[in-house]
Amino acid sequence: MTCGASSSSLERVVRLVRQVVPWQFAKREIGADADLQGDLGMDSLGKVALALRIEQDFRIDLSTLQTDLTSIRTVADVVGVVDAMTGAGGGHDRM
Repeated sequence: MTCGASSSSLERVVRLVRQVVPWQFAKREIGADADLQGDLGMDSLGKVALALRIEQDFRIDLSTLQTDLTSIRTVADVVGVVDAMTGAGGGHDRM
């Protein structure tokens, strides 16, 4: 859910997304509802590059992720995963 997403996490994720999207999409406005593939042209290699950057930037290990990766489609989905794994989200269901 995007309303619980940390704005700090959103800004960091958007910065990382801009680093890996094809150049023709990098100048577009990227919001929480942007679809990684449909709106931003990110292919599977781009998603791997994004995952590596997220692991480095947020110091998390995505290999421990309990979520089906195919369900991560939007920037908000990425932020939700980051917030859940770092404890930065609006809810306190994860520690």
